[in-house]
Amino acid sequence: MTSAENLPDSPSFVARETELTRLQGYLAQAVDGNGRVIFVTGEAGAGKTTLVTEFARQAQQNNGELLFVVGNCNAQTGRGDPYLPFREVLGLLTGDVDEKLAQGAITAEGAQRLQKFVKISGEALVEIGPLLISTLLPGVGSFIGRISVFAADKLGWLDKLKNLANKPEIEHTELSQEQIFAQYTAILKTLSTRQPLLLWLDDLHWVDPDSAALLFQLGRALEHNSVLIIGTYRQEDVALLHGGEPHPMANIVNEFKRYWGDIQIDLDQARAGSGRDFVDALLDTFPNQLGEDFRQALFNHTGGHPLFTVELLHDLQERGDLQPDRNGHWFAVPALDWRLLPARVEGVIEKRINRLDTELQEALTIASVEGEQFTIEVVARMLQIPARDLVRRFSREASKQHRLVQAQSSQHVGRQRLSRYQFRHSLIQKYLYHNLDEVERAYLHEDMASILEEIYTESAELIEDQLETLVYHFYAAELWPKVLEYARRAGEKGLAWSAPQTAVDQFTVALTAAEMLDDPSISSLYRKRGLAFDTLGDFDRARNDYETAQDKARAANDHYLLWQTMLDLGLLWASRDYEKTGEYCQAALALAREIADQATIGHSLNRLGNWVMNKGEPAKALTYHQEALGIFKELDDPRGTAATLDLLAMTNGQYGDFPITAAYYEQAIPILRELNEQKTLASSLTNLASFTLDITQIQEAISIAREIRWRSGEAYALNNLGFILAAKGDYGGGLTAANQGLALAREIGHRLWQCACHVPLGEIYHDLLAEQQARDHLEEGLRLAQEVGSHFFINFNRGLLASICVQTGQLDEADALLVELPDRPTMMTDFVWAKPVAELALARGEADRALLILDGIQLPDPAVWNGRMTTFFGPLLLLRGKILLSLNQLAEAEHYLQKAIQLYEQSGIKLGLWPMYLVLSQLYLQMNDLVRANDAVQAARDVISAISATLDDDTLRTAFRQRAEARIP
Repeated sequence: MTSAENLPDSPSFVARETELTRLQGYLAQAVDGNGRVIFVTGEAGAGKTTLVTEFARQAQQNNGELLFVVGNCNAQTGRGDPYLPFREVLGLLTGDVDEKLAQGAITAEGAQRLQKFVKISGEALVEIGPLLISTLLPGVGSFIGRISVFAADKLGWLDKLKNLANKPEIEHTELSQEQIFAQYTAILKTLSTRQPLLLWLDDLHWVDPDSAALLFQLGRALEHNSVLIIGTYRQEDVALLHGGEPHPMANIVNEFKRYWGDIQIDLDQARAGSGRDFVDALLDTFPNQLGEDFRQALFNHTGGHPLFTVELLHDLQERGDLQPDRNGHWFAVPALDWRLLPARVEGVIEKRINRLDTELQEALTIASVEGEQFTIEVVARMLQIPARDLVRRFSREASKQHRLVQAQSSQHVGRQRLSRYQFRHSLIQKYLYHNLDEVERAYLHEDMASILEEIYTESAELIEDQLETLVYHFYAAELWPKVLEYARRAGEKGLAWSAPQTAVDQFTVALTAAEMLDDPSISSLYRKRGLAFDTLGDFDRARNDYETAQDKARAANDHYLLWQTMLDLGLLWASRDYEKTGEYCQAALALAREIADQATIGHSLNRLGNWVMNKGEPAKALTYHQEALGIFKELDDPRGTAATLDLLAMTNGQYGDFPITAAYYEQAIPILRELNEQKTLASSLTNLASFTLDITQIQEAISIAREIRWRSGEAYALNNLGFILAAKGDYGGGLTAANQGLALAREIGHRLWQCACHVPLGEIYHDLLAEQQARDHLEEGLRLAQEVGSHFFINFNRGLLASICVQTGQLDEADALLVELPDRPTMMTDFVWAKPVAELALARGEADRALLILDGIQLPDPAVWNGRMTTFFGPLLLLRGKILLSLNQLAEAEHYLQKAIQLYEQSGIKLGLWPMYLVLSQLYLQMNDLVRANDAVQAARDVISAISATLDDDTLRTAFRQRAEARIP
């Protein structure tokens, strides 16, 4: 019997019954369709890996359908390797199991389940997540090979997969983070309907920000699916700042805790209460005669830290302080002196490494430079010794004898074999690496970077996957030309994969190199980093980078880059200062015409047209968009065509031509679906629903915005949902939705959408006779519109406020609001301005003048009115009826009142309906028709009751009923 056979080789799974039970409970809920994210935390060596590995083993044993997958974050590339854990998860779900199986991260049974699942996961990927195939799916060619092995029967979607795999990478350069998130979420949702999923994301303290953002998206989106996500990390590392910014996991964990409550299993906290239990349970796993004194002394020395406890036991055994008796029972020698033992686990590691000969120590030190995982062939080339000899020494001495490393995988890249090993614990790698001085580190990184570059360039797929690794080593070696090359490529990959924080980090490194080299590419690097900051919503940093790029482009006479920065700055300023937006858009169009590139001109026309429309000149905007549409159709550019159709629809809507508006949206939406342009699709659905008042359309828009994490789009859609619900009679739901949109717009600092949300809130409160609340919202909306410079919302809020002032008897104030009439009338401005002007004239006893004002409005044929048109133009019919009633033209008055009510009822509109019935009752009283007068009053009361039933606020509901009842004749 050898002494090492009876001692635990790693932190054993002991004294973890409480934690295991909690994990089993979370999994049971997930299998039942209540998915969530939970976290297992603890310092290095606390037993996180052991706990989750054992839990997963038992879970798969107990559930023959459960699929278990693992994704790891990387200590070296860290923030710079976008979506790394989720790429590994996707690889496992599509049958790429060999490496994780060799590492022991998954079992043979688990690997077989994943391979059998390839037919299902492959079809889901092709049909639901095609954009992930050349981005987040590692080794597309290998995936096709796995399909042929594990799903040999004829698959209808296999040809589609091959076509997708053959598409050039350039087709994905405009892939948005929203699309990645939406498709990844949809994949997991679909797969979980076939078999429950258990995802383990390990070492989240090294997570890249984009993976953290995807984790947050999945946590909320999968809560009604059979998916449990376990994240493990070290709390002390998550508490640290990254470049002055909070760790990407910090806010996510807090948000999940607020949403789900206690979702953290803290092993450090558990050890504080049960560390001695762990020591006892560990010692009881092998035969011994170690009594209470030894056990307490061991606990006092290690505090029950799992890794330290196990390593110290091995140290005692190697020193001869622990020996087996003739029956194989271990005992402590009387001469054992605890004071001579290492006080920390690092001390144990140091002693073990010092026992190695110089050559093996040097090899391990070089390996630590590559990272926690390393490649034997690279180390061998740096030592100039045969790789076969080094493999033998690592496998026999470093692994089996000294337990410092373990084999991971072996593969061929071109003609080169790559043998992958991993340090048994990150603390071992960290100890070796930090014992190098800065000068030696730089030389080792330089040699390693050159060898890795030579190996990686044999495979185009591999080098794209390892860009961040090359940046890490070349940067540490300060080889700036190589840093510039690979950091630029890594940043562009971050933009293409919609990993904006990764892009920021890599472009920052590239800029450092470009400045060192005085490289001319520095101007485009500033612009690209500006795009990443813009995506992240960092206005000031985006503006600074755009302006720097613009200055450098102008100095270099780079017209195309200068044009790009003009549009970039115009879009950036759109939510803050519309005058600046216009200046940049006009300059961009002028430069585009000078460049004489048609696509450039088309995009410039659209940006300028959108600005002109929001300045209150829809007719002029239409000419710009029509010219752009002609250009994109001539170029056969579906993306440009769809974007232009969307803008044409929006502009016609502001112009008041609602049928054409709907027609343009109906042309754009199928193209957007085909292109998978989720953001523009959500916008188009929102705008179309605002005209059709279709609940299904607006709900789809909100769902898309939430899935792709487009918060401004969600705020805008919630604003429209608020109006639609109220228009259909659900005033309570309308208030809730509009307030949610307002809160979200405030949270993200989007002043234009804040302004927009105040409009339906003002309209709803006005119809509820809560005039002060209505005025508060509309006045705040007007203030915001003036700050932003949106003429449309300035006019809209002024018109609504003036109408309220007339109805509350504040005629002079209404007059002041209406003094600045728009000089470019449209059907929309007819409604916004002519209505309160006519109301003011009627209130002043000028009924003939009021009627003359309405006579000047050319209303569309009521036969083509849709829901929104009814809410716009129906009040004009009501107003005409009131004017005619005041002129005692009763028959004509009845005609217009009945027509307005009929159109409202046909469209299911309730907003503003009950006052129509009251005016109709006044008409019938004037005609001495008491029966029909009473019928009209009852109809008004019915609508009032239905509205009241939707209000949860008792005070608001009671006040509304009292005020409405007081108006009933």
